[in-house]
Amino acid sequence: MPQPQASLFTPAFIALTLSDLAYFMAAGVLIGGACLFAVLTAGHFLVTDLIWLVVLRLLLGVAEALYFVAGFAALADLAPVGRAGEALSFNSLALYVGVATGPMIGQILLGWGGFNLAWAGAVLLVVVAATLATRVPETLVRGDEAEPPPPLIHPAAVLPGLGLFTGVAAMSSFFAFGALHAIDVGIEAWSVVLLVFGRSL
Repeated sequence: MPQPQASLFTPAFIALTLSDLAYFMAAGVLIGGACLFAVLTAGHFLVTDLIWLVVLRLLLGVAEALYFVAGFAALADLAPVGRAGEALSFNSLALYVGVATGPMIGQILLGWGGFNLAWAGAVLLVVVAATLATRVPETLVRGDEAEPPPPLIHPAAVLPGLGLFTGVAAMSSFFAFGALHAIDVGIEAWSVVLLVFGRSL
């Protein structure tokens, strides 16, 4: 007699996905990364020098890495056995919906109140992401016996990792210059470019 499938859409899974949605609307250690991102985003209110802006953006990359990696690790642990791919597919919708709609929200806030309001909106979204992340329980199950630590880079992950890296590198260039190019060619609603990009993925 077949066993009933475990539920994928648990409260923790839904909280994690909504946290990702709020985070990637703003963006872009799960809770620690989101909190750090919020603080660094708030730092944009104070920056008046290009050098410090670059420093802030580099630190934002660190915060995003902390959040993103921890989120995917928790996602893999929360998914029922044999349904990790399904969980990743549903969860990745939050990423692309956030990437698609975040710039539109940013452009609207920019038009209403300038960069200060746009940054305030981003800070609010990341605070929401961090708050939702507190609903995700600790997913690491420690065994009774001490096991040797796994390698930092598993050999089986090298080729897929390189493939992912090339895609992310291409996306980073598009994110950096796509909206600027849209303005150059006369597209007033430059955020639509990222909306179309997000919908195509």
